[in-house]
Amino acid sequence: DAICFFVFIVVMMVTVVKAWSCSDLLKTARARTDSFVEEHRKRWDDLAYPFSMADDETLALDQPPEDFDGRVVTHFCFLSHGHRGMANDLSYLKTTMRKKAVLETLQKKDDNDNPIRHEIVIHSAVSNEGKTNDGVVNGGERLLREMVEVVRNEMKFRRQKQGIREDVTISIVGNSLGGIYGRYAIAMLKARLSNVNDDTRTDSNEGTREPDTTTYLDLDGEYKIYYNIFCSTASPHLGISEHTYFPISRAAENIIGKAMGFTGHDLFRLNDLMKEMGTTPKFLDALGAFRKRVAYANAYGTDFAVPGETAAFLSKHSQYPHYLIQTNTENDEEGNGVVLNRDGMIVATLETPTVRGDKGVQMNEEHADDLAKMSNSLDALGWKKVFVDLRNEIPSVPTLLQATKSGSMSAEEEQDRTSLLKEMQERKVVPSRDLVSAFAESDDDRITIPLGHNMICAHSRSRLST
Repeated sequence: DAICFFVFIVVMMVTVVKAWSCSDLLKTARARTDSFVEEHRKRWDDLAYPFSMADDETLALDQPPEDFDGRVVTHFCFLSHGHRGMANDLSYLKTTMRKKAVLETLQKKDDNDNPIRHEIVIHSAVSNEGKTNDGVVNGGERLLREMVEVVRNEMKFRRQKQGIREDVTISIVGNSLGGIYGRYAIAMLKARLSNVNDDTRTDSNEGTREPDTTTYLDLDGEYKIYYNIFCSTASPHLGISEHTYFPISRAAENIIGKAMGFTGHDLFRLNDLMKEMGTTPKFLDALGAFRKRVAYANAYGTDFAVPGETAAFLSKHSQYPHYLIQTNTENDEEGNGVVLNRDGMIVATLETPTVRGDKGVQMNEEHADDLAKMSNSLDALGWKKVFVDLRNEIPSVPTLLQATKSGSMSAEEEQDRTSLLKEMQERKVVPSRDLVSAFAESDDDRITIPLGHNMICAHSRSRLST
């Protein structure tokens, strides 16, 4: 019994010592964790300006002068997040735009020297949060209802506070799937509202496919709605089928598409929605009604979710011309519109000419598949395309692993692509099919981990994601 009691005492002492040690370890771990969190919070706070997670949805503007008797145009800009996204994903972008908007809210004069005041409302759409798996149609409809509700409520408030407001413009900034939602929403808005001719406008668009600013959409008989700017960041305009980061079979696309719900059916083109949105007047006319269209795409294989080929709706079988835009950046001092070094994030900015009716660029009928037709039809609306190079901003791995990546290019192919970029500088124009080769994969001695999808829009849902 004495021995048992002695053993019991020893075991209890050991247990107490271990518990005490564990307690110390826990305290130390907790202290380190708290220190890390505090340090991380301070680093995050350093990013506070101009970033903000504020919940306010509209831009607070100064009242117009009491003696102002001119026209007031209210510009609405709707930010639409992507698949499994949230409104806060675009918070940094929204805050930066708000800061710029304050500077641009000025009293000016129109073409007839009449006073005109521009005011801007920036709204982050929330209606698709947690609902991005039920298809483009449902997501587009929710976005449309939210847009109309915001316009009505905001204009009612401004009419009470600042006098009558009639002219309204709508702009869309859609990230990833949000860009496809935006395209669907603006097509449905145009289809459901009356198109009215405005005899007070004298803009001429003869011979072009520029937006017809002599017509507007009539909302409730009170507001004239004009389409202003449509902008997408890494949006899958041609869908995801045949545009996955690693080439996969059609059977695998079917499995993945079905696993993603109705949205997967749409993006992997298991139905005809993407084709309809890219080739029919119902959708193209609405998109073409915007004053400007801009598409941002990640170049050099830095986007796993939406490769640059579909984000910029390029096709290997399209000869649609893309013209380099003259620039004057630090990396492009001579204004060549293309950057061959690694110092800048924007590697090239190009424009496609607008073409009306059946005068589009002809394609080889042998290769005129659905993707080529969608690419050509979208290009014919007239776009600015911005190719972004994020390789310096994200991790990379040695080229020893390059052989494991399906579809990797040979040294001869990479040399051909470098020659293409140099040729772009010289001739100032390049067809769609050559852009596919020029910006498809990384052209240096490393493989970049494809994390650019969220970076291109300064994704800012939380401290971790940013």
